[in-house]
Amino acid sequence: IVKDIVAARTFYGDFLALKPHDEEDCWYRTTAGFTFHLIELDDAETPGEEDMHHYYRHVALEVDDLKPVVARALEAGFGCFQMDVNGEEHVIETADDPLSFGLRTVFIRDPDRNLFEFCQRGHSWPMLWK
Repeated sequence: IVKDIVAARTFYGDFLALKPHDEEDCWYRTTAGFTFHLIELDDAETPGEEDMHHYYRHVALEVDDLKPVVARALEAGFGCFQMDVNGEEHVIETADDPLSFGLRTVFIRDPDRNLFEFCQRGHSWPMLWK
C-alpha cells in the first residue's frame, strides 16, 4: 500500500532495481520470478510504532552482501537500521558500520514506511544457515 506512486517507484524501481511489469503499470517483477503489486491509496495509514503488528510486518529478501545495500540506501536517502529480537533498533549511520547488532540483518523502510529486511547468508540470522 502506497500513498504516492511516484515516490514508491523511486524505491521499488531505482533502489530495489525491480523491473516494471510488461502489462501492469503498478507491478514490479523480481529476477526470482515474483511480483510486487503497488496499490496507491490516498488515505492509507502510515504504520506507527504504537501498532507493533503493522509496524514490523515486512518482506525479507536475501542478498549476497549487506554492505552495498546499505551504501545504496544511505546514498538514496533511505534510513537503515538493525534490530534485535526484542525490537530494539540501532540506526546505521554510515556504509562502514559493522552491521553486527542484533539479528545482523538490515531493515529499510520505503517512503510509505513499508518495511524490508535484507539478510546475508552466513552473516544474518545465523540460526537460519546451520
